[in-house]
Amino acid sequence: MDRNECLVTVTTDDIDFDSLKDLPEDVVEVAQCLSIHFPSFIRWFHNGVVQVDWQLNPDGRYYLDDDGYGMADDEVIEVYGFIDTNGNVLVKFRAFKESSELETMRQEAEKKVKIRV
Repeated sequence: MDRNECLVTVTTDDIDFDSLKDLPEDVVEVAQCLSIHFPSFIRWFHNGVVQVDWQLNPDGRYYLDDDGYGMADDEVIEVYGFIDTNGNVLVKFRAFKESSELETMRQEAEKKVKIRV
């Protein structure tokens, strides 16, 4: 990410916006701006690929101050994608309802890495 907390190796072409169609407009705008301001994670590399969990909206506790004020009713909204060891997106970032889709995405990413070798 750059100093403005925007992704630099990911473009809007690397996002499956169809999968975001049921999300709130302000959350989709975070993705369109490539903002990675909220807690996001690069998991572990396996077979040349890694899962990236990109948080577009944090849990309402994110906004709490030291005195316990500011909490919102927000729920965590994340999209997931897979990148290679060079940061290239192998499987577009997408939202989904079934966690089993992550394994399908991983298999797709690993297949793309194998083809390149």
